[in-house]
Amino acid sequence: MEKVTDRDIARIPAGNLRVSREAFGQLWREVEAHAAAETARGASTARTAGLVLTCRWLACSTTQVNGRRFLAVRPVGRGSPLAYAELIEAEYVAAETAMVRGPHTGRFAAKPGYVESVCAVLRWAWRRNGPRPQVDPTLAGAAS
Repeated sequence: MEKVTDRDIARIPAGNLRVSREAFGQLWREVEAHAAAETARGASTARTAGLVLTCRWLACSTTQVNGRRFLAVRPVGRGSPLAYAELIEAEYVAAETAMVRGPHTGRFAAKPGYVESVCAVLRWAWRRNGPRPQVDPTLAGAAS
């Protein structure tokens, strides 16, 4: 994705976040930069994909597939891609349910860290029931 702009952040529907747009925007920018760095190294991870897709979906942003742009889809559930309060809550429940069932089973079996990262973003940005997601887990505790 291109760089996340102030305009992208200003366009996020007010009801889609329960943290400030500024805080969410900072996370989204970090996530996109981390994803770009992973891609450049040829080392993309499912964990980072979960962070990216959840941020884009909450922001009602787009994603590029084979050179074409599409609305970002729900990171776990299926159906309508457009994020709004009731659907965000349903997505949160679906992600938490996937965690209980086992985040590495079913259609997420080959995506280690994906469901966990979706839950982390939704817990923080939607439920305000968790810490800000760690963008690069290798840096955890490094900035003490």
